[in-house]
Amino acid sequence: MPSSAITAPPSSVKKLFETSLSTTTTLDLVSLISAASKRIDIELYNVVPSVDQSQLQLLVSDDNGSSYETSLYSYHATRSDSGSTSYSATAGQGAAAMLLTASDVAWATKNGHVSGVISVFKPMESAYTTVSWNGTFIKTTSGCGMFSGAGVHTAVSQINALRLQFNGGNLASGDVIVREYL
Repeated sequence: MPSSAITAPPSSVKKLFETSLSTTTTLDLVSLISAASKRIDIELYNVVPSVDQSQLQLLVSDDNGSSYETSLYSYHATRSDSGSTSYSATAGQGAAAMLLTASDVAWATKNGHVSGVISVFKPMESAYTTVSWNGTFIKTTSGCGMFSGAGVHTAVSQINALRLQFNGGNLASGDVIVREYL
């Protein structure tokens, strides 16, 4: 009977970028996406906003980051936390950015942070660009929860740059790794 062996990840997964954030307004991922990209994963590790109750947002560009699209985002984001049994959702259609987290998720002054993965599917295909995300957050010294969602940029374009930002303040600290799946 043949055995099943676990092997190393295929060479079709590449680490494109890694950084530790230090009070940066935005994180622009420019000149990383290739025409062969099937998926780009942005891994967030303990990303902290500089301003309480900031919302994490994603924007896309089809001109290598010279400008970022400020319309035509549709999304549905959900969250729940240990502070209550409630579940909340937010949605946008034709929005100015793709909202990844709710405003009460990330707190700078209470040891709050966001960790998770944002996946952008076939960004260089001339089609609507789809995105999914999920992760965890710490919003107080004892409160935690989860967030998830899906979205689309509803313009037919080849996306070649991505921007992460909080809607208030900077990306104060944390680590980010970007991987490409071919």
